[in-house]
Amino acid sequence: MEFTEDSNIKFNVSSCLDENALQQIETKFYGGDAKTACNQQVELFFKQPTHLSLSFSRNSTQFSHQKFINEAYDVAQKLGFRANSIPNRSTLIVLGLGAGYHVPLLLEKLNYVDVIVIENNKALETIAHNNINLNSLRETCIKRGGNLKVLQCQNYSSFLFQIKQYLTERHCGILADISLYRHYNNELFDEIYEKFTEWRNSLVSMWGYAEDEIIGIRHTLANNDSLRVFKKSDFSCFSNTTALIVGNGPSLDLVIQDIKSFKGLIVSCGTSLASLLKNNITPHIHVEMERTESNHTLKERYLSDPALKNTVLLTLNTISPKTLSLFKNKLVFFKANDSASEIIKLSNNIDLLYHCNPTVTNAAAAALIYMGVEKIILSGCDYGFIDEKEHHSIHSQYYNESDRLSKSKFKGSFYVKGNNTDKVLTTRIFNESKKSLESLFRVNPKVKVYNIGNGAKIDGTLSTQKFPCDVAEYNNEYLLHTISTFKTVNSTHKAINKNVSSIVEVINSLNRKILSSFSYEDVVNGLSKTIRELEENTYDRAAMILLSGSLKYILFSIQNHTNHISKNSEDIYIREIKEQLVKAITQIKLEIINLNKDR
Repeated sequence: MEFTEDSNIKFNVSSCLDENALQQIETKFYGGDAKTACNQQVELFFKQPTHLSLSFSRNSTQFSHQKFINEAYDVAQKLGFRANSIPNRSTLIVLGLGAGYHVPLLLEKLNYVDVIVIENNKALETIAHNNINLNSLRETCIKRGGNLKVLQCQNYSSFLFQIKQYLTERHCGILADISLYRHYNNELFDEIYEKFTEWRNSLVSMWGYAEDEIIGIRHTLANNDSLRVFKKSDFSCFSNTTALIVGNGPSLDLVIQDIKSFKGLIVSCGTSLASLLKNNITPHIHVEMERTESNHTLKERYLSDPALKNTVLLTLNTISPKTLSLFKNKLVFFKANDSASEIIKLSNNIDLLYHCNPTVTNAAAAALIYMGVEKIILSGCDYGFIDEKEHHSIHSQYYNESDRLSKSKFKGSFYVKGNNTDKVLTTRIFNESKKSLESLFRVNPKVKVYNIGNGAKIDGTLSTQKFPCDVAEYNNEYLLHTISTFKTVNSTHKAINKNVSSIVEVINSLNRKILSSFSYEDVVNGLSKTIRELEENTYDRAAMILLSGSLKYILFSIQNHTNHISKNSEDIYIREIKEQLVKAITQIKLEIINLNKDR
């Protein structure tokens, strides 16, 4: 049962509206008795609730936070953990306050702790305040350990922004279990409802983790001699350049022969390099960004190809030194929201590259726009696929049976609107990559971007099926000369010493909190307070970036486990996981301390 906001109903919100006038508005909106309608809707909702419960799975990685998650999961299983059980506590987002009667009914049915109500209609909000005691309901939520907030969101972006703000005030764990209740229909509520899985997954991902940041710091130290100081103005001549960013999506096959006659700047990204080389196409620039040694090993054969002797490697400071050593010509950008880059900033006047994650095509687009390129063509940048068996270009390593990448499997999570096609399946990472591109293009509206192929539609781009005709010929000599003039950055060793000390103290303080904790509330509050303090400390962003991701994964998992075991078992669970938790956090500390010894 749903109600539709009638745009023809004109509400005159005024303090002089009497009870009779409010009643008339309420009756007109519901077409009958509002209390009965709200009660019926709540009953229907709990027969098939719109609810998402998420837990992080076990895997064999040796990263400290994952080892803790594995061990804590075993404890939860022993105590009767059931992932799909009715949660002990949950978060509730209510789309529409309306007459308000449904809100207390929802809180009676389930232990909703954090309740966020979205209502833009002033008249309906006035009616709700007249019908129910929101302050009393807020007190109920506070006693349960959460809060109740009524928000006004003018559009979808505003909704996402305010939800992120609320998460900053509270903690990420409140999204382990979340219900979405749509009271009535309007354009905004429908968009929030239809994209429920997408925005919830987005909010609980891309946190990073400590070990990855530590690898990045080690690589940055090893790459120190290849790091250069440069500014946007150093690349002024790129404004007339048309750049072709070549991803390795299946739609690359539609245009790969046309690339051979393309006159502009050709930029290969990650595994698309093998697809191009197989077709005798040598890129002017190749982009890599993955920091792991395994990524280097998978592509080393192609990265070592003699055809790339004049190709410029465009990469990030965290890249594997082995990858960097394969190229004579290289341009290393400093990754934004990276602990190593934050440390470098302490002793060097450098720019950070934003919107360069999570995939290599993001790094390519962000770097090219930084360099002044104002016309970009996206080819093979699909961020999804029509058929799960055709997830990359047929020319790529993924379809070479002798290549380890051929064992990779891709499964779509949900559909998004397509480019030159109706819709495509996408994954969480692909969709985050697409959204990152959209954010980049939003803040750079002067850049003209063409999107070729049958992948996901990317806001801010022009859909096309062929290359533009007015492409000027590109010469790589200018770039080769320019990068040879840049000065090396100052050594980062002293800055690392200072940061190591402050990060170790944060960990020692957290461990003391955990050791003195005896309840679920103690541990959750200790972790969430530490994360909040890290995020609020603008003077030590390196510590925040390095630690907060792993702590969020740990906190989220504790919340999920305790939501799905009996209330009587919560404190037993906490007692049993404390030792593993302190051990995991201490292991991160030891790896940070060893950063100095590694040198």
